[in-house]
Amino acid sequence: MMSYFIKRIDSIFYQQSFEAVNEFFSGFSSQTEMVEWMRKRKRQDPVISEVDGKDDIIAVIAGNNPAEMMGTDTKKDLFSEFRKIYSGTCIRIPDYSLCINESIKRALKYDPEWIAISSPNTHVYGKSRDLMRAVKLAHNEENRILIPNPSPLRSRYIRIGKRNFLSGKININRLEKWAYGIEEKLSGKFGDIYIAEPMDILHRAVYRWIFSAANTSSFIVLSADWLKSMGGHVMDETFTSAYCEVDFSIRHTGKAGSVNFINLPYRSRKRKASGLSLPFEHAWDLCNRIYMTHKINNSYY
Repeated sequence: MMSYFIKRIDSIFYQQSFEAVNEFFSGFSSQTEMVEWMRKRKRQDPVISEVDGKDDIIAVIAGNNPAEMMGTDTKKDLFSEFRKIYSGTCIRIPDYSLCINESIKRALKYDPEWIAISSPNTHVYGKSRDLMRAVKLAHNEENRILIPNPSPLRSRYIRIGKRNFLSGKININRLEKWAYGIEEKLSGKFGDIYIAEPMDILHRAVYRWIFSAANTSSFIVLSADWLKSMGGHVMDETFTSAYCEVDFSIRHTGKAGSVNFINLPYRSRKRKASGLSLPFEHAWDLCNRIYMTHKINNSYY
């Protein structure tokens, strides 16, 4: 791609504007071209802040604005007794995967046993001692990834698949229909775009499922020794959003013996992380879904 085109795309990416979204996606002629831009896009080093605590488990919480996230946490936070490392780019363009990797590298300097990665979109409430107890009960050499059992209303797993003809019928909001329309246009140009959704009754009806992976939507706890063996580089930094966690789950949670679901009393609540209204968030997340589709189609998994 021409350098002036890349600069223009960089300047409009993630704007909350119908015109910006349409211009951005119409500027690419293929999946490969978009993936090339994602790999070369403008980046900024994350800002990292810490809150002191015990180093047995260190919580990594990445998002856009570390100070804002720190200000919303309370003593009821599941990680309140542990060291917490917040990171973000502090600009409108997110770089979630880069923030996680850099935060993990910082956390490893404290020599923890485990590192928890908490979703930027979710507040997690509970007792730190319950988390410590659950981790100790699950500990063995083969358990590299610990995932809390979700509530009875949610599934342990997500499915990765393609939309079917019913998908557009359930979007009743005008802006949601607009975001879906963007995807339909791109599907005509790029082919089917994969999506990751919970394994619930509604989503079973409107998607054609290809395979499944563990649901890591609230938080995951990873072995620090395992992370050290990878140099702390656990997330694919081409992804801009939390879809990097879906990619992580596809790559790692299917391996026998590597995952253990732990029983832990906790509750979660949505946290607004991107600053975008939901339709724009869905529209811009198409970049990440297209990259995931590229990896699936090219046998990266």
